Amino acid sequence: MFTFILEFRGGTYVSQTHSSTLSKAINDWGEKLLSTDVKYLGLSGKKQILCMLEEVETIPLNGLINTWFFCLNIRQGFLSVNVVKTATL
Repeated sequence: MFTFILEFRGGTYVSQTHSSTLSKAINDWGEKLLSTDVKYLGLSGKKQILCMLEEVETIPLNGLINTWFFCLNIRQGFLSVNVVKTATL
């Protein structure tokens, strides 16, 4: 299981995916992300995110185990995402 902590335009949104790898978790997260649950995102924002997730570069966080960061800049604003592997399947 992976936990995603999304910061976007002043809001914090937390969700989880039951995925076996980090790359699968990121894609699963993007698919599960509801544009109506994230204020100001909208359908076009979600579409932009899905396109960008195919080539997203995750950065492992120094001194932490199973914790990564990535960011995306879409037309609606800047997304900051922390990912934590919270359980092994």
